[in-house]
Amino acid sequence: MALPLHCETSGAGPHVVCLHGFGLSSYSWREVRHLLAASHTVHALDLKGFGRSPKPRDGRYSVHDQAAAVIECLDRMRLNEIVLVGHSLGGGVALVTALELLKTRPGMLKSLILLDAASYRQPMPRFMGMMRRPITGALLLWIVPARVKTRTVLRRAYFAEARVPEASVEAYAQPLDSSGGRYALRQTAKQIVPDDLDDICARYSTIQVPTLIIWGAHDRIVPVAFGERLRGAIPGARLVVIPEAGHMPHEESPGAVGRAIAEFLSI
Repeated sequence: MALPLHCETSGAGPHVVCLHGFGLSSYSWREVRHLLAASHTVHALDLKGFGRSPKPRDGRYSVHDQAAAVIECLDRMRLNEIVLVGHSLGGGVALVTALELLKTRPGMLKSLILLDAASYRQPMPRFMGMMRRPITGALLLWIVPARVKTRTVLRRAYFAEARVPEASVEAYAQPLDSSGGRYALRQTAKQIVPDDLDDICARYSTIQVPTLIIWGAHDRIVPVAFGERLRGAIPGARLVVIPEAGHMPHEESPGAVGRAIAEFLSI
């Protein structure tokens, strides 16, 4: 069965669908997948333009475009009662996906898990702001080696820079060695703030499924204050803050994140 997005599947049991962050891929879930696969079927998707998914030059890389591709995958896989998990940009895509599923496909979404999610209007991270500029963005992607860019961003994302594995640098940098990967990254950066963001935020209160919010205590990209705001907006949402973790708690502290998710799923 051909899917519009690349999917890595492991485990058996109820379905968990994971969406990664900006510039990352399904590789980001490697540790958490291993923990959850003991009791669930885990589907880790590469968003459009990232990892091993297609990178068409169609200019359609907004969160709405990503959500549409995710929903097409869910429909083709005929999944139901899923747990939807999203990190960073993937968290923003998960929110838009959840809102659409609850409106058009009752019963498909069982619960929602958000990690350091892009969810509200905020100052643009410096590396993303540079990428959005007409000339600077093109130069940044073409002149600076992919591994240098990737290592710099990961060090910003981690609480402890020394924890950044070289294997992660290599995995995330590899797609940027292709023109399609560079195109997709820049298009995503340019479209990362949807025109209807305020309307999306106003609808968070309609998310009537169990929701777990996980945040790194030392996130310098999307500060934990946004997680607290999101907890207040989604009815009944629970917030777990991971100490000594930055923007990527599932990579820095996979055990703590895995335990928080396992406890939530067992309720």
